[in-house]
Amino acid sequence: MARTHKDITQDRAIATPQYQLFEQVQTEIAQHQFTEDQVKEKSQQLKITLNKLKYTQKQLLQNQKMANLGQMVADIANEINNPVIFIPPVNMLKT
Repeated sequence: MARTHKDITQDRAIATPQYQLFEQVQTEIAQHQFTEDQVKEKSQQLKITLNKLKYTQKQLLQNQKMANLGQMVADIANEINNPVIFIPPVNMLKT
């Protein structure tokens, strides 16, 4: 079956918008892939930042514990050197 010039023109009229639509879809797919890659990269950066924050939080907690321990030791040493209450020796109590 021989195709006429009219048939070819009609096919071309149909194919051109389809091709343009195909190119548009390909472009959108590429844009979505690029966006997805950016989201993955940002997610990875956020995970790294979260790990750094957790590490810093542990360090701060450890520093606070050490500071509290140091304060407690200083208070005990002060109490030993300067007692707040006086406990009289046993021989003073029997008089």
